[in-house]
Amino acid sequence: MLKLILFTLVATSLCIIGCGSNGETNSGFELSSKPVIEKESEISPTEIPRPNGNLVENLERIQITEGSVARYRIGESLTWYPDPIVAIGESTQVSGNIVINETEQSIEGSILVDVSVLKSDKNKRDNWVRRSGGIGTEVTLHITSFEGLFLPLAKIGQIEFVLYGDLEVSGKFINTKWDVSGTLSETQIQGKAKTTLTWEQLGLSKPALPFIISVEDEINLELEFKATRN
Repeated sequence: MLKLILFTLVATSLCIIGCGSNGETNSGFELSSKPVIEKESEISPTEIPRPNGNLVENLERIQITEGSVARYRIGESLTWYPDPIVAIGESTQVSGNIVINETEQSIEGSILVDVSVLKSDKNKRDNWVRRSGGIGTEVTLHITSFEGLFLPLAKIGQIEFVLYGDLEVSGKFINTKWDVSGTLSETQIQGKAKTTLTWEQLGLSKPALPFIISVEDEINLELEFKATRN
């Protein structure tokens, strides 16, 4: 009986060894014969990458053109008028370029005004402004940001928004906020920008002439602009 049991065990062992020698294994898992395919990155059809990986910037360029006018309005009391008046001085020498980045929702650029040619209804006032006002020969608005302007700009319609920028006067920079309104066409923009500042903010001296009784503290600045767009 013992011999029979031993014979059975030996026979079983030989069978296991023989089966393993056929090269068939069972390691508990199977290797897939299918190739591994990496998933391609998905790019939205509206997102066109630049070489640095960012999106292409959609830019609109605006150029201030001839016909634009920069203007100041200041309340005065003069000896020969019974009631206060508003002194108005203008310069038609206005230029500038502005770039609106529709992708980044940003704006930058500058508007330059030649104030050496400011003209009002009184030559004595104009001469004083040029020689003693401390305004210099040029005033530049360095545009920094906006609020309430929806981009991209419509081809035709009306716009109203707030424009922020640093006003450079005789080397001094003043933070300013302008209320802007305008009319859009496919190739042009026309409108007005206005703000109010004080003599102290601008670092300027009030006119001091014999015929001037008093001058208000506030100066109203306006830009009546015409511009091309592309």
